[in-house]
Amino acid sequence: MKNKVSCFFKAFLPLIIAVALQFLVTLPLLEGIILKVLFSGFRNNTSIFDDLSDTLTNLSSTAIISILYSIASIIVFGIWAHNLNKRREFSFGNGFNIRAILPMIVMALSLQFAAEFITEFISSVNPGAYEYYEELIKSTGITSGGIITVILVIYGACLAPISEELIFRSITLRYARIALPFWLANIMQAALFALFHFNLIQGSYAFVVGMFCGYIYHKSGKIKSSITFHIIFNLLSVAVANLFVYVAEFATILKVIIFIGCMIVALLCCRWYAKNLSV
Repeated sequence: MKNKVSCFFKAFLPLIIAVALQFLVTLPLLEGIILKVLFSGFRNNTSIFDDLSDTLTNLSSTAIISILYSIASIIVFGIWAHNLNKRREFSFGNGFNIRAILPMIVMALSLQFAAEFITEFISSVNPGAYEYYEELIKSTGITSGGIITVILVIYGACLAPISEELIFRSITLRYARIALPFWLANIMQAALFALFHFNLIQGSYAFVVGMFCGYIYHKSGKIKSSITFHIIFNLLSVAVANLFVYVAEFATILKVIIFIGCMIVALLCCRWYAKNLSV
């Protein structure tokens, strides 16, 4: 009982440490701004907060922070996950099977369309949330073109999935499933994963995707399985982005039907995935 309580609270630690790492990575930039203000003074009545905002939304700064954070988190949480791998109570699953990749691709494609409908629904209910989401995407520089975009695509498609899977599946879910039944543990880690995105729209579809990542990891017991799925999902977001323009013109009732169909397909892929693992 004592171990279960301890593991329950330990499940929150990875999120807290990940947020702290993000802050630590931005510290050198913050120190640079403060030194700049101290030595050059305030120009044209600008404040330290203006300099802070300009620097943190600068595309180069965004790319540097993203890359440094992902590298730091992969090292920190990779070591943590490696140590958990040595403990018997954290062992489970049927292993990784190359045959399971096809159902993961179909699952990820279905969830991409589901995520688009979730985004559209929240936007219609809360336009402010969508405006914030759009500004956030623009501030990342992912749509600006050039080398910065390439760097951020590499981060989003590869480094981010690795670090996030280590944090939320390899560590958070492992602790949570000792304290709780799997379905509750999976909801818990997916909710923390959603919270980590710090905005309503991304958090909403991140929760859904996190549930499927948790299932994939639980069934295989190998973090490379959920990392593979996460990478596939993120890559498909770029590959099928143009299709969403046509889907946006559909009638509401048709969108609801497609959304339900996508979720059903994704759930059926879970069974297909589990079956292929045992082959």
